[in-house]
Amino acid sequence: MRFARRLMIWAWLPAVGFAFSAFGAVSIPAGPNTVTPVGPKASYGLLPLSFEANDGQTDPRVRFLTHGQGYSLFLTQDEAVLALKAATMGGPGARSKAGASRPSQSVLRMRLRGVRAGTRVEGVDELPGKSNYFIGNDPNKWQTDIPNYARVEYREVYPGVDLVYYGHQGQLEYDFVLKAGADPGELRFGIEGAGRARINEAGDLVLETGGGEVVLRRPVAYQGTGTKRRKVKVSYVRRGMEVGFEVGRYRRNQALTIDPVLVYSTFLGGVGGDIAYGIAVDSAGHAYVTGVTGSVNFPVKSAAQPILAGVTNAFVTKLNSTGSGLVYSTFVGGTGSDAAEAITVDAGGNAYITGNTSSSDFPVTTGVFQSAYSGSTDAFIAKIAASGSSLVYASYLGGSAADFAQGIAVGSSGDVYLTGSTQSFDFPTVNPLQIGNDGCTTINLVQTCSADVFVAEVNATATALVYATYLGGSGSDSGQAIAVDPGGNAYIAGSTSSTDFPTQNALQSRSGGGTDAFVTELNPSGAGLVFSTYLGGSDNDQAYGLVLDASGNIYVAGSTQSNNFPTTPNVFQTTYAGAGDGFLTKMGAAGAVLVYSTFVGGSGADQAGAVAVDSTGSAVVVGSTQSSNFPLVDPSQRVLGISGAANCGTATGSTGVCSDAFITRLNPSGMPVYSTYLGGTQADFAQAVAVDSAGIPYVAGSTASTNFPVVVGAVQGAYAGIENSGNAFVSKIEADDLPGLALSPQALNFGNQTLNLASPAQSITLTNPGSAPLSITGITGSSDYTVSSNCGNSVPAGSGSCTIDVTFTPATAGPSTDELTITDGAAGRHSDLDTEDAGLSRAGS
Repeated sequence: MRFARRLMIWAWLPAVGFAFSAFGAVSIPAGPNTVTPVGPKASYGLLPLSFEANDGQTDPRVRFLTHGQGYSLFLTQDEAVLALKAATMGGPGARSKAGASRPSQSVLRMRLRGVRAGTRVEGVDELPGKSNYFIGNDPNKWQTDIPNYARVEYREVYPGVDLVYYGHQGQLEYDFVLKAGADPGELRFGIEGAGRARINEAGDLVLETGGGEVVLRRPVAYQGTGTKRRKVKVSYVRRGMEVGFEVGRYRRNQALTIDPVLVYSTFLGGVGGDIAYGIAVDSAGHAYVTGVTGSVNFPVKSAAQPILAGVTNAFVTKLNSTGSGLVYSTFVGGTGSDAAEAITVDAGGNAYITGNTSSSDFPVTTGVFQSAYSGSTDAFIAKIAASGSSLVYASYLGGSAADFAQGIAVGSSGDVYLTGSTQSFDFPTVNPLQIGNDGCTTINLVQTCSADVFVAEVNATATALVYATYLGGSGSDSGQAIAVDPGGNAYIAGSTSSTDFPTQNALQSRSGGGTDAFVTELNPSGAGLVFSTYLGGSDNDQAYGLVLDASGNIYVAGSTQSNNFPTTPNVFQTTYAGAGDGFLTKMGAAGAVLVYSTFVGGSGADQAGAVAVDSTGSAVVVGSTQSSNFPLVDPSQRVLGISGAANCGTATGSTGVCSDAFITRLNPSGMPVYSTYLGGTQADFAQAVAVDSAGIPYVAGSTASTNFPVVVGAVQGAYAGIENSGNAFVSKIEADDLPGLALSPQALNFGNQTLNLASPAQSITLTNPGSAPLSITGITGSSDYTVSSNCGNSVPAGSGSCTIDVTFTPATAGPSTDELTITDGAAGRHSDLDTEDAGLSRAGS
């Protein structure tokens, strides 16, 4: 895959808006002050900026303007003028000087130097809304129907250089796009309105005004587009109040291809079986994972509940940003069976989980809206404090029959939105759209009900339901995922076998046959449908994941057995490949149109289980596949089962083929960025995905593979399950042109060994789950440990592998522990493998 030959410098100014950037090779990732909703269920939270054309509502020198929280930006022919209110100067993007007298408004000007005459300035990607100004009592002076745009482009500000402004509320960005041969040395701007400019130790540009400091984060350079990019060294250069860029070496005339690499990957679990069903990520890159465990030795730390209380419990685990350690990890549950199905995180680091429980002693807290277990199985909601050491609240939700919660989202006010399925005729309803279960029948005075969807909004303290409603028809219906927009509209996706499922403003008003997916939007009161539609073909279709982007587009992922599932042209995969495929569908805001819709799969059984979307509109869909011909693009793992030996006998069906997880990333048009397997030689399933503020995906699921590609340095380097009981896994995949390094196993135990006699060799498999060859310059042990390998000087990308054999010859008696060191000459990293020996014997010496 080839891309335009260009250099990009990108930049960002937290909260108030400026980030300096040059598009094509230089980019600035969001810094620590970014306030970004976390988790795949909450990426709707960043509203897109809208740039108004100036139609007389402001100074005639202004071409476009926009307003954010505490600031206004005015774009003229050659400068950007940032008007900062006093509140903004003390906000998260600026550091206030203690005791300083603060003006009501500060104005910063960034004027481009040496701009090419005749630069064309135009709005791009017109948005649906219009601006109107009814000021004064003279209608002739009113301005109406002023167009708004998502981006403003300056064409040829310098020879071969374009400038683009875009972004979201709280995070304004602008890019310089340098075509091949353009000179980044020409890029420079003067600063007016700041008393002093300096570059701090982190490389940030700090502008001091009379009211405080504004920090422009240091630039980062890359070549390529989107997630396919190669970093290039770049820094600010300041000469008085004029600022430019110093760019390191880059390929001025060569396009680049950037592929995914496994940044970290870890097992998570014990001996009793563990599955991760949900994952969320905060602004610092911490991953929050939830699911179910039956392991008494599940790793716990700073736990609200330190021991397994029942047959199975829910768990919540927070990993540090490198995946190398636990911040906290806790059980949540009672003496029955409990499982968490979904998780989200607020800006304060509080985690919210939902799932189902059969425990009459589930740890509910006082004052919640439902403190008593209703019988059979109930849904639950729980909020875990940021420390992980206590429950803020926990409550049941359900009636007298089986109730299961599957999806959770948190709104800006702290209210929590839940969806799932209920077979209860007495499910608690409040201000409902639909007052009863439409699938209930009475035979011999006994009432039984098929499942209906439920949707509920819980207030911020969990003391009351704001609303709770059934949603469904006379068949079986299940809600699987939920998201909420800034206005409080709830979006639900799931599956229905009801031919009378409620529809409104539908893209597809009738069931296509069998089971269909559905997508529904409820208004903020929960009492009305904004839209509701079937989504499916003539066979069975189910939706499992849903997420919103900043523009209100709706992304739905799931599985289909319909060869006529609705797809659009010019997407990743337009043809059904057989035996069940995944799908990813992007709908416009309010479900008005199919933006794109694509199959995802090969000739085996495939299922998409979750989707996340980044701020650019790139979607990441994950799931499981049994297809040896799953469609791959620049993969970090090229073969099903790593070595192609993914065979589970007949345990998973007549094919006997083990599944692998898959990760597929699509650009905003539905075309592939990358697509890869992830797994070992046993069954592996990806259940959840989230993206961080840089768009990097974090994937969680379950694995029965002892050789699942776990990156060296992981918090848990070894599989802890027994007899394919399974462990959870957490993996972070970055789009970067780098090698990776996974070892299986990551520890060796030679047991008792006769002095001065060589042991039988034990083997380690080294795998490169990266996108560039792994250069090996040395593999060394110690005098007691002899090492040989067939790795040579390089291990191929895409999960190429080799074998390291280790032999132990003890020279002295007693326990011995040592390290085997692998030196990667290309990346300059060292990977240590612990080799353990206990109870060495003198026998026969």
